[in-house]
Amino acid sequence: ATCINFDSLIKTNLCGAISAIHDEVLNIGLNIFPNPANSILNIEALSDNVRNTGIEVYDLSGRVLLTEQVDINNGVTEIELPVGEMQNGLYLLKIGDNSRYIFRRFQVLH
Repeated sequence: ATCINFDSLIKTNLCGAISAIHDEVLNIGLNIFPNPANSILNIEALSDNVRNTGIEVYDLSGRVLLTEQVDINNGVTEIELPVGEMQNGLYLLKIGDNSRYIFRRFQVLH
């Protein structure tokens, strides 16, 4: 069995041994702010190539609340996600494709 540490994005086994680092596989730098967010969550994606990428937002029960396709350009791409209609709480942001992805945790606080 495995678990995912969403803060460091290091996949570990139950003994804590590192088995994969997802950031290096996807090769995208990701910054989200403000955290906590009120109405807009800003995403800065830094990439060395152009790609079409999926963005998904999950609540902590695993329900998909938002799905978008975005173009990530060479350099910094800025994306604004509307979170004003979401309830206060913790959420997971997933960015990537079906086989390579990064998770980030964020909070909505009105």
